[in-house]
Amino acid sequence: FFKQNTAYDIMPSLVGSEMCIRDRSSGIPVWFNLILVFIYLGVHGANSVSWKNLIENKNCLFITRDPINPSSSGALHILDQTFSYHDLIASSDIIVTKGGYSTLATAFANNKPVITCERNDFYEFEAIRKYLESRGIGIILQDERFYQGDWQGPIKDALKLTVKNKVPLNGEKELIEIIHQILSWKTRISP
Repeated sequence: FFKQNTAYDIMPSLVGSEMCIRDRSSGIPVWFNLILVFIYLGVHGANSVSWKNLIENKNCLFITRDPINPSSSGALHILDQTFSYHDLIASSDIIVTKGGYSTLATAFANNKPVITCERNDFYEFEAIRKYLESRGIGIILQDERFYQGDWQGPIKDALKLTVKNKVPLNGEKELIEIIHQILSWKTRISP
């Protein structure tokens, strides 16, 4: 029997708003009132951020699994491989990322807004920019602000965004239809 990890299976400091922590009673530790921000930048982006600046965001708990030097991490909590990216994204309030396809798709499948940087080195980022802006599901920061860890305002803005029902989640069905059409076409042409 397979049991998927939920936020209830994760230590209490990692439980996000989707798990009803907003409906809390007295006696809950102070850290339970924090906004849970999951950061995924990958190997090449993790060492570019001024992590010490995150300390300015007093109402946030920042977590990552990225390979970051603990001495430079500031207010960032570096997790091991115990928790999957999917579970961490599902349990978080906001996702901060460089805006790769799989991270964005996982965030949106879990109805989470994103904060991302401009990616001038990523040709397809203009399509991502248009998608985020047209649907109002993410905040895009200029690289300098993003890598300085100046996220306090963008986090407040991202909390106001709604992702639910703004992102179609039927891509696999559309792909199957396209493959079926291609195979049907090839069958008709074959002798």
